Amino acid sequence: MKKMHLGILAAGVLAACSSSSNNGGGPPPPTPSTYTYTGTPAAANTNQSTAAVDAQSNSQDLITATQGSVSDNADTLSNTPELPDEIVEDVGTSNSIALPRSPAAQAHVIGKLLAATRSGELVTGCYTTSGDTITYNNCNLGGGTTGYTLTITGSLTASPTAMSWSIQATYTFTDNGDSFDEVGTWTGSLAFTGDGNTGTISGKATVGWTVNDNASGSTFNFAYTAQILFNDLAYDNSCDTTYFTSGSLDVSVTVADSDTQFTGGYADFGIQINWNGCGNPVTVITGSTSG
Repeated sequence: MKKMHLGILAAGVLAACSSSSNNGGGPPPPTPSTYTYTGTPAAANTNQSTAAVDAQSNSQDLITATQGSVSDNADTLSNTPELPDEIVEDVGTSNSIALPRSPAAQAHVIGKLLAATRSGELVTGCYTTSGDTITYNNCNLGGGTTGYTLTITGSLTASPTAMSWSIQATYTFTDNGDSFDEVGTWTGSLAFTGDGNTGTISGKATVGWTVNDNASGSTFNFAYTAQILFNDLAYDNSCDTTYFTSGSLDVSVTVADSDTQFTGGYADFGIQINWNGCGNPVTVITGSTSG
């Protein structure tokens, strides 16, 4: 599994999309578009296959973690909200991905975030656990002479049968007259049947990013919502090649842009990844917008 932590992912999203917050006037994250998947399944390309592998490995880790106590498995469970970010990033490399509006400034910001999050600051002391709940206590990374702040609030609950979360990250950065004001919100609800060996996972996970950036004398507004839907995905721990054996995962991105000068960004898209038995290649259906 590729380890994800809130903040590391935020930096990755910044690098890929220059996304996030309406605090400074950016558009709010749009309502996810609804897609129908009635086309003929096609072989997955490399990026879609990578998304399937990451969905499998991360889901296996989180399902295993739900079988134990939240306090003992908090690190793994706290990664779950970022599943849409990772899966969309995997798939998005075959779609249209935004370049940062101000690459030099964004690279400077990203470098600071990555350096800080690699040291574990967002994990150690960032949340507390009590019973079946992880709570982010307004933990703050940055401040002082760093030029940026990253604040995380919200909570996540987990049990062997269900998991839900609502977490918000607020990010600001100021340097040499440039400012970035961004917000990301992760929400989700999952249901599990069976146990740690076999069962199903159903539900959805959503992330919305909205941003207002002022760089080099220009204002940049952008927002998008990424969503993944788990459609009765059956898992089997004895299947060491795919883990999932049937069911599907719907992956979509919906974009809002209030800056007419903006030419990059994730294009709206929806795909469905289907599992066709233990060890068999996944297939993909491209969605048609229905709302």
